[in-house]
Amino acid sequence: MHDQDIDYRSEAVTLRGHLAFDETAGDPRPGVLVFHEGLGLGDFAIARARKLAELGYVAFAADMFGDRRQAHSLQEATHLVGGLRNDPQTLRARARAALVTLAALPQVDTSRLGAIGFCFGGSVALELARDGADLAAVVSFHGVLTNQMPAVRGKLTARVLVCTGADDPLAPPEHIRAFEEEMRSAGVQDWQVVSYGNTLHGLPIRRRMVRSCAPRSTTRRPTAAPGHRCAACLRRPFIPDGSGLNIAKAVIGVTSLRANGSARSAAR
Repeated sequence: MHDQDIDYRSEAVTLRGHLAFDETAGDPRPGVLVFHEGLGLGDFAIARARKLAELGYVAFAADMFGDRRQAHSLQEATHLVGGLRNDPQTLRARARAALVTLAALPQVDTSRLGAIGFCFGGSVALELARDGADLAAVVSFHGVLTNQMPAVRGKLTARVLVCTGADDPLAPPEHIRAFEEEMRSAGVQDWQVVSYGNTLHGLPIRRRMVRSCAPRSTTRRPTAAPGHRCAACLRRPFIPDGSGLNIAKAVIGVTSLRANGSARSAAR
């Protein structure tokens, strides 16, 4: 496994992401961006990148705050996240810089690029898609759905999957309805929202993590094994009409999937 930090820039800010891929593989592989939560790029997002690398992707965990900065309190996280959410052009520029860095790697098949994100990172993945980035698919796990620059008709071409808790206070029903209307108004061809009942912010994928993007008290006891709810996002019927969304195939391609369930495991 090839594992390394990579410095890249967006305007005057130096960003330090983390790259992971299987160096024994030969042909160019699909590339996936992993966007971190509100605490900054740390162990959780890097572990997801490594898991994706094990499954055959070239994965790049992006740094949205600069210099691998991490928040050490809710107040600091709110300040860092709020600064970018209130400046969507800068947020999108930093996400674009990560995409350019990933796409420039010789190991990457640039015709198969995707992005996933958790919490704040979920909203970043959606913003990158709204900005018209050339992505096959994006997945937002418990991300905020509201934004200041809604998708423009014909610009968002990626397939979109949103996984959210039905009782998440950061994505209440009115925000979900507004997002759905945004997707319709923008003419997005392939989008889905999966809402998990009796689930608050964070989803069970972070249940075993020490550092969480939400206080522990906000996540109810899952009705499935840890990780299975988000895993289901990549396993459930994406094909209600026979031609719908399949994130795994959209990003990695049918012929290079190692086995059924590869994408499912990466979400754990």
